[in-house]
Amino acid sequence: MISAIVTLYNPDESVVDHVKGFVTQTDRVILCDNSRDDHFEMFEGIPSVIYTTVHKNLGLSGAFNRVLKDDKYGWKAEDYVIFFDQDSSIKEDHISTLVAEYKKLLKKKIKVGCLIPSIFNLSSNQYYQQAKLQKLGGRTYVTDAVQTSSMLTRYGVLRSIGFWNEDLFLDLCDWDLCWRMQSHSYKVCYTEKVTFSHRIGSKEVSAGVVRAKEGAPIREYYQTRDCLKLIGKKYTPAKYKARFIAQVTVRPILHLVMLPDKGARAHYISKGLHDYFRHINGELST
Repeated sequence: MISAIVTLYNPDESVVDHVKGFVTQTDRVILCDNSRDDHFEMFEGIPSVIYTTVHKNLGLSGAFNRVLKDDKYGWKAEDYVIFFDQDSSIKEDHISTLVAEYKKLLKKKIKVGCLIPSIFNLSSNQYYQQAKLQKLGGRTYVTDAVQTSSMLTRYGVLRSIGFWNEDLFLDLCDWDLCWRMQSHSYKVCYTEKVTFSHRIGSKEVSAGVVRAKEGAPIREYYQTRDCLKLIGKKYTPAKYKARFIAQVTVRPILHLVMLPDKGARAHYISKGLHDYFRHINGELST
């Protein structure tokens, strides 16, 4: 069985078309709605779609785990699971090509954790440069960390590593999942046999050679809190720990100097630091 799991948050009508695209390439599509309002009627009548919500924001990991840990979905270890954001749109044969490549790697006795396609970043209008740590044949490689949307894996892999890490709410959940796969000797892979157009990051503000990504101010909270959490994890690679240290020391200064909404950003950065030391998880309380 091939299941697509999609997180929703205040979806609009464009999401319906994306979901219909997933339906044609999977056995079922499970929608995890993190909105406070109910959107069941928006997707009612689309074949093979299962809609679920608890009318609050569980975050990325919490929403995925609520489905993955529920026996009513009849999960089996060999089931394929592919994750998508609500703004993801795929071309014909996207998923079948990924599954075929995944199976080919398994036949080579490669312990595959997950596989993603080559990504064309709509934010920068260029291909995302994925690390190529090892060539697995053809145009498929081992890499170190991949994004959530269009990540293909198997249920047994997710179960063996303890599913998604609910200590992380939004940012960095995907990298954490990859590093825990690697700590269990799985390979994190990507293939150039499939291309996926997706928007990564936000627009950049430049001051000479210095650049800063202009995300929503509230993202400062989650990025600060989750970077601090991953710095302390044994499985976080050393180069990423150094990166996260910079993100909670140097980057806040750059953001407060270069980006708009300085007051809001300062508040969320401070709140992120405060809640990290208080061991607070989940959605930011207002």
